[in-house]
Amino acid sequence: MARIYLRISDQKKDGLKDYCTVHNITTSKLLMDYIDTLLSKSNAGKSPAKEKNSGERIAMIKLYHCPYCGKDITGLIPIDRLNHLQNCKNGHNR
Repeated sequence: MARIYLRISDQKKDGLKDYCTVHNITTSKLLMDYIDTLLSKSNAGKSPAKEKNSGERIAMIKLYHCPYCGKDITGLIPIDRLNHLQNCKNGHNR
């Protein structure tokens, strides 16, 4: 197991201790559960907050929108995107 060191104000530390005492949970368990929640959200397609200067590269996702109808066609495979664009263009030119 790894250790994580946090720097927080004494007021926050005391508040966290009080919260844990009232809810009968250790601070370690509370923080590990919170981290698990954040990780499960990121695995479900939601991005957790990113720290500045984390050194991680963020994948750039190219978004595709039809210039004729404005529909988001990012989720389509390339051939279906092309078919949509061709059909939409022909439909708008009639």
